[in-house]
Amino acid sequence: MQQRYIIKNGIAYIPEGVSELSEFYFSSEDKREITAVVLPSSVTEIGIMAFCDCINLRKVDLPSSVKGKIGYAAFAGCTSLETITIPDGISEISNIAFKGCISLKSIRIPDSVKLIDCAAFADCVSLCSIVLSSSLERIGENVFRNCSAIQAIMLPRSLKVIESSAFYGCKHLESIDFPVSLEYIGRYAFKGCQALHSIFIPRFVYHIGYGAFPNTLNLIKVSEDNLYYDCREECNAIVETESDRMVCAGLNTKIPSSVKELYGGLFCGRSDIRSFVIPDTIQLIDSNVFAGCSNLEDLTIGSLVNKIGGDAFSGCSRLRSFCLPNNLEELGVGAFRDCTSLEDIVIPDSVTSIGDEAFKGCKKLKSVFIGKSVEYISSSAFDECFSIESFSVSPENSKYDSRDGCNSLIGSVLNGGRHIRLISKNSFVPSGVTEIGECLYKDYEKILLPDSVTEILSFAFKGCSRLESILIPRSVKYIRNQAFADCVSLTSIFIPNTMIMVGGGLFAGCSNLEQIVVEPGCRTLDSREDCNGIITSFTNEFICGCKNSRIPNTVRTIGEKAFYRCVGLETIEIPDSVTSIGEWAFADCPDLKTVVVPDSVTTIGQYAFVGCEKLTTVTLPGGIKAIPVEILDNCPSLESIYVPANRRRYYVARFFGLKPSLFKAI
Repeated sequence: MQQRYIIKNGIAYIPEGVSELSEFYFSSEDKREITAVVLPSSVTEIGIMAFCDCINLRKVDLPSSVKGKIGYAAFAGCTSLETITIPDGISEISNIAFKGCISLKSIRIPDSVKLIDCAAFADCVSLCSIVLSSSLERIGENVFRNCSAIQAIMLPRSLKVIESSAFYGCKHLESIDFPVSLEYIGRYAFKGCQALHSIFIPRFVYHIGYGAFPNTLNLIKVSEDNLYYDCREECNAIVETESDRMVCAGLNTKIPSSVKELYGGLFCGRSDIRSFVIPDTIQLIDSNVFAGCSNLEDLTIGSLVNKIGGDAFSGCSRLRSFCLPNNLEELGVGAFRDCTSLEDIVIPDSVTSIGDEAFKGCKKLKSVFIGKSVEYISSSAFDECFSIESFSVSPENSKYDSRDGCNSLIGSVLNGGRHIRLISKNSFVPSGVTEIGECLYKDYEKILLPDSVTEILSFAFKGCSRLESILIPRSVKYIRNQAFADCVSLTSIFIPNTMIMVGGGLFAGCSNLEQIVVEPGCRTLDSREDCNGIITSFTNEFICGCKNSRIPNTVRTIGEKAFYRCVGLETIEIPDSVTSIGEWAFADCPDLKTVVVPDSVTTIGQYAFVGCEKLTTVTLPGGIKAIPVEILDNCPSLESIYVPANRRRYYVARFFGLKPSLFKAI
């Protein structure tokens, strides 16, 4: 059999007759030894990953016999590669072919190459000299991404397509001349090219993607013969002709009176902008247009704006006050997120929708007024707005109200009831409210609930770390999942006998909770034998506990998230009456050290003990039909897992991610 290769003094010699080099041609050990390679004229193809991760390979001369394409990742990760000769006859350079060749300084692409595919030279941080093929038609996605040494590049007259992020992060690229043949410039094609000062868009370009150019350009021009784009009125910007949408802006951009839309990211991250007037002709402010303009203080929004897109002004940390126009209908996701100096906001009567996290993190926001036409307010719209003192809704609004000056957001729910979200430190729950939603203000020490409340929803009081006590009225029939999670000051809870059902993980993270009592006489729930927990009376399922809980020997099931994130629980005795342990039942119990699962248990749900960081010893029975492999994930302190001798091999195979030595036969 012919020897595949010989290595002498770091040089790999490939014997005559070999036609293709591909993945696994070189052993992983030899790859580290190779510094150069001699290829015979019989080689016609450099295949997938042929030289991938040959970290000491410095020089390659491909013979003229090589045709077709250089394969996927053929030289990827060759961190010492300095020079390579690519012969004529190569038509394509495949995905990530030279990705991460950090020592490669120059490359000549022969005229036969028509396609350089995705990320072919990405992260070649030393690459500064590039000669492209005269027949090249397409530069793929991320081809020269993060090639930070490139200062200039000559694009061939054959080029038609520059795909997304092709030159992303080429921070020293100073000039680029687009050939008249160019038709397509993809999304983020030149994003992060902060040294680029000027561009000229030729006549045949019909597509310019989102954020294609940095917004720090000094000079922007468009061919007068271009049918799709223009730079009208010497605006130093690119405007999409048909839609009157501005798609690219520079340092001295002026918004012409004919422009109707500001496309995404136009002025994103511009710390030099301190004031801005959006003219009355603008109808749409798209996503991220002013995001991260950290010094923007003075803002005027034109009267015809009807939509503000996602994150349009997010991170404008000095923006204190502005007026939303009366034509506005929609506030997108995160529209004013993290505007940390914003103090007041009036939502005009024209607005119908306030999106997710629209004002999240506006930590100095004190006053909010909701107009009459708002039909939808996301539950996260005002998250982390901890300084709100006044929250009011127009009395003409048919969907929401803030009755009796409650400084809360009340919305309609099914069957004519009302749902409340406590917004500020001055909030209270007025009579007539039937559901309690998640509190946005977290510093309540005490909350009074009226007798109209029938349901406390999931996460309602989650994270109210100063809440010491809460009186649950007899009108409440349901308390949903994790309603009191992370109420670390809560020491006891009393469940009235009118309750029908409570959810899992109800007291997750309540580290000081010591007593849980269900009032005698409840038809569906009980805390029998002073167990400090909640049990379903008909199915005998233990559904909620605390660090002092005890599981009575009448319990058949430990429910989903029954002890989820139960701080202070070090050990728990599971009686022989239990046959099933639910999903996440003891997950993320940070102090749990030992668990003995009795032989009566035949079912354990997924993630039952996942994330128990101090868990050292577990005893598992032999009668479990099919145990999920994830139940002991992220338990780094495990020392011993005791299992029946006749089932040890099964458990070792099942928990293939754990060391076999952990399993002890009993």
